[in-house]
Amino acid sequence: MAEIAQVYCGRINATADKLRLPRLKLRGGKPCRPNEYLGCGMYGCVYATESDSIVIKVTADKSEAVFAMAYQGFVDAGRQVPPGTVQVAAVRCLPDEGVVVIWREALASVEVEFPGYSAGILNDFVGLAFSESRIHDAIETIKLLSDEHRSFIPVTEAVLWWHSQGILLADTHSRNVGIARRNGRNVVVVHDVGGNIVLNSKWNRLRCQPLERA
Repeated sequence: MAEIAQVYCGRINATADKLRLPRLKLRGGKPCRPNEYLGCGMYGCVYATESDSIVIKVTADKSEAVFAMAYQGFVDAGRQVPPGTVQVAAVRCLPDEGVVVIWREALASVEVEFPGYSAGILNDFVGLAFSESRIHDAIETIKLLSDEHRSFIPVTEAVLWWHSQGILLADTHSRNVGIARRNGRNVVVVHDVGGNIVLNSKWNRLRCQPLERA
């Protein structure tokens, strides 16, 4: 994905201009070259923008695009989305290339100190969530997280709410949880929202808008 971001750097920044969102932070000179990524996972990389409050994720994970489009749909409809997931500002795609570009909230920290058994609860949740016959058990397991420590209530509530909407945040393990700084307060959130399981087929009918031409 690091190479993909450079290939489509011009289109990403043209889209940012159209949406009045921050551009990729660039290295000096031409051609358009993003700064080194902030972090990479199995499917994508996160890049700094010209704003400290927004980052851009470039990924090949279609399920993350589904989440981002659903998130924006709820916000556009005036519905309140639980605070326990990273906030999404925009999503655009290049379907033929399998590329998803998401403008999202920057985090204060991508790591969380897990007291007691909380990390184990999350990792147990993931093991159950990816077993189709044990999704109910996964949901019951995630409820234990907020019992372990109150700071994880936003994560528990978010996973339960998204499940009720037909999207299971199945990859909510300990390394995908971080801290967002909002209105002077720290909020524990799921920051990597890929690897989802779509339980309601309506979400698969969403169409991602393409990146602008450079």
